[in-house]
Amino acid sequence: MACVEATCDTWTTLPLALSSPNVLPFHAVHLSAIPWDFALILLALGVIVPWRGAVRVRRLLAQPELSSTERISLYASTIAFQWLAVFIVAWRALARGMRFDELGVASPNDFLTLSVAAGMTLLLCANQWFGLRRLARIPREKRGFIHRFAEKLMPRSPLESLIFFALSCTAGLSEEFLYRGFVFSIFARVFSGSAVRVALAALFGSALLFGIAHLYQGRRGMLTTFFVGVIFAGARLWTSSLVPAVIAHTCVDLIAGLAAARLLRGSPPPAPDVPASAASPNAPPAALDESLSASSGAPPSPKASVAAPDERLPAPSGGPPSSKPGEPPKPAEPSPSKAGEPPLNN
Repeated sequence: MACVEATCDTWTTLPLALSSPNVLPFHAVHLSAIPWDFALILLALGVIVPWRGAVRVRRLLAQPELSSTERISLYASTIAFQWLAVFIVAWRALARGMRFDELGVASPNDFLTLSVAAGMTLLLCANQWFGLRRLARIPREKRGFIHRFAEKLMPRSPLESLIFFALSCTAGLSEEFLYRGFVFSIFARVFSGSAVRVALAALFGSALLFGIAHLYQGRRGMLTTFFVGVIFAGARLWTSSLVPAVIAHTCVDLIAGLAAARLLRGSPPPAPDVPASAASPNAPPAALDESLSASSGAPPSPKASVAAPDERLPAPSGGPPSSKPGEPPKPAEPSPSKAGEPPLNN
């Protein structure tokens, strides 16, 4: 019992807020010193959120097509859940004595913060754009999970794009607060040792949970998200602020949502197979027309029954032959009759 009380006293007496604009050094505590509510939050972020997201996306992708209502419902429910998570985490963190500056909700150096934000946003957005352009050139039959994900879940109408804009802003704010704010600070306090070891634990620990949270994007998407999380955590470590990561995260999500659907859906489908007889330049006109009609399902053209050019059809009733090959014979004109005589009957 004395050990438990000592552990609780250690947690309550250790300053949870940063003592200087630099995020280093941190005071480290043992894992058992993490309060029960913080442990539940970490469990939810590391297990429940990834599992639930993967199950939901897998069920949506299994459908032949998604309606606009289903996509809007997905965006709206995600927005509501993320803001609820932010409210709960902020409530428990502030109740335990954490301050906003320890959570990264600060900007000790505005010039450094904005400079890092501009550079990181430009680089990540350019990488996202060129990566999407490269994916759009992949033949449709060789496309994988990312293409199916973008084609089904990304916005297609102006209303969907508007709600997705709100979703991107929500993700940029809420996910950075949860992973680069709360989780970053918790990992920094759990691991003891030198300042470098503590910083690396916070950096890679928060990035790991961030990558696992995107399990629904598949292994490749989860790995990519982990490396992006390392970059965002590095910016948080450098500037002691979440602002650079929030701006970059929001812009990258906007490009992924608004541009990916248009680029990937706008790539041309593979050309249909053409029969060899239709592609042969030496095929006669009638055979070519029949081949194209058969491949398209249309009835053959009347030109297929026209006689060959070197044939002449005799005119009925002894009339003159057709003067042009391929034309039907002209009917014989009746002989003119004299005045007062009945017309001649053939």
